[in-house]
Amino acid sequence: QVPGARTPGCARSRDPCAGRPRACTQRTRARAMAEGCGSLTCAICFEDFDEATPLPCSCKIDYCVKCWDKALASSFRNTHQPRCPTCRAPIRVDFDAERRRLVFSLERGPVLDISDLSELQSRAAQGSVEAEREFHQLSQGLSESLEEIVERLAQQAIPAQTRLLEDFGASNPELGDLARAEEGASGVLVGLSIAELKRHVAALGGATEGCLERADVLSRLREVAGGSWAAVASYWASAGGADAAPLRV
Repeated sequence: QVPGARTPGCARSRDPCAGRPRACTQRTRARAMAEGCGSLTCAICFEDFDEATPLPCSCKIDYCVKCWDKALASSFRNTHQPRCPTCRAPIRVDFDAERRRLVFSLERGPVLDISDLSELQSRAAQGSVEAEREFHQLSQGLSESLEEIVERLAQQAIPAQTRLLEDFGASNPELGDLARAEEGASGVLVGLSIAELKRHVAALGGATEGCLERADVLSRLREVAGGSWAAVASYWASAGGADAAPLRV
């Protein structure tokens, strides 16, 4: 292909499936893009994007990563179960610590339906003892399912978050010196003026009345931060006192 020349069929649109039926598959789109036919268009925000989101279901619709994540989060928030925004198939969400990204698959385990709650609640209000019992069982099951999903993702993310914090600590050794200080502040706080220290005390919700000396302000800062220099170091990192706050997964 001559540099700068358009691939045939792309003269009017960057969408490789422009003018074709909606059933155009992702394989066709990916092949067209590989041949230089431009980008995909998200079915939700209608913005162009270059990398298709691999869907765990059989849908052939294009979603950008941002809209796909938002759609799953919305269904999780409303029904306690992530679902495809098109076919409503239940989706299992996991975190890949090596790649530091979410991965998706079809949910193969039991799926509780929150939409059954309103019907059971209505029947229970009419005096159905069985409906009331089922309502409480379903409510408890949904709550436990929600907690299990959140706990699973949190556990899966720990290795990646640990590596991020280790990298942050290696890049900011002065915070380690401050956290390990036993008596008196060290490291990053040494060069701060009394006025600057007071601003940090105020940012933590503390007051500096009666703090006449620098040592008094430092003591108050440690107190309002949590009672230790390690707590002050943690605050300093999260407040952007280092070159940058630590990354989060």
